[in-house]
Amino acid sequence: MWRWLAALPWILRGEAKFGSHRRACALDEQELIRNTQHNEFHQIINSMHGPRCGGFFVEAGANTGVNSVTRAFERIGWHGLCVEASPYLYHNFLVKNRKDCENIHAALVDGPDQVVFRAYTERLGDLSGIESFRTQKQWAKMEREHANDKRKWRLERTNVTALSPAKLVFGRGHVDLFSLDVEGAEMNVLKSFPFDEVRVDFWFVETNKLDREAFMTFMSGKHYHCHHVDHVNTLCRHKDVRANRRRR
Repeated sequence: MWRWLAALPWILRGEAKFGSHRRACALDEQELIRNTQHNEFHQIINSMHGPRCGGFFVEAGANTGVNSVTRAFERIGWHGLCVEASPYLYHNFLVKNRKDCENIHAALVDGPDQVVFRAYTERLGDLSGIESFRTQKQWAKMEREHANDKRKWRLERTNVTALSPAKLVFGRGHVDLFSLDVEGAEMNVLKSFPFDEVRVDFWFVETNKLDREAFMTFMSGKHYHCHHVDHVNTLCRHKDVRANRRRR
């Protein structure tokens, strides 16, 4: 019952280390913003009412931590949580590449203390996921489709700590940015997120594996204005956050 507490060291340190205040960007940080070569970073910055520095983020599906929009935000003084369920990605890459982040090895799902995670290594990592989210026939079909793939891969089935979205943000009333990329399980996370207790200003969600119309309807019901930034990702802004209006 209390196993999840072992995975939440940030609860005790949270507000001390990650203050909820936002501050104006210093001149050197403004220069970093201009020079950052990350399209998704600028898509989010351009949707904010001016650049924010010292913000707080959560990234679920942090992968290796390298090709990450939150890494770009760290450069301008942001802090946050990086969550990754795959043991392979977490131990071999994330903890090494994102030493300034609070790295958490857990599957973001509301349920039992542990879940079985199917981790496909190497270049099939985007097929990985919580085993119960697909049927055995669906997993078998996916593997057959890549049986003759020239890209080498292997499967590792491991028990991973399950962490509900509510426990992940326990003790916080506000998150500046939540980046969500969990390979098709995004709606499972959103449907169990405590929207009434924690306000997230911006959601950056991978939606190419979802019913995008259903996603937009759901987020609208949670008081978000959303738009698809490309064929993969969708950016949602809370209705109480002013949109950035460019001067003409």
